[in-house]
Amino acid sequence: MKPILLLFSVIYFCNSQALSFTQMHSDEDTTVSKKKDTGVITSEMPIVFMDVDQPAQFKYGNDSLGQILWQNVEYPDSLSELGISGKTIVQFIVERDGTISNVKIAKSSGQKLFDNEAQRVIKLLSGLFIPAQVNGRPVRSYCQLPISFVADE
Repeated sequence: MKPILLLFSVIYFCNSQALSFTQMHSDEDTTVSKKKDTGVITSEMPIVFMDVDQPAQFKYGNDSLGQILWQNVEYPDSLSELGISGKTIVQFIVERDGTISNVKIAKSSGQKLFDNEAQRVIKLLSGLFIPAQVNGRPVRSYCQLPISFVADE
């Protein structure tokens, strides 16, 4: 039987839900802004916003996001044969142009193969997001997307 990929939640978190992780794990070249009234936004400021007026969104809606993930995720055969399941939460930044960067594991499934596959498929979504907005201008923002892998019994 074919294993099942279960999208634990097709609702991705592109706002304060990423706060606790991002405060602890910010890149050296990234400044995290917790408030939207931090001043003038310029293109050379590498700020990643967590508090936005309008969160980043998948261009084609959550149903399409689920379909794209379903069609592209490859359940690792070795884990399927053993009946191993798991959930990975992937964190990434939606850039001002809708592309994705800094794809990382926010919470591991405990299986490196699941984590690697979740990261790979999230990278395929680059360019398919509408960026977050602050004061009517596109800004960089953190998002998280949980993906569950469930093996057939």
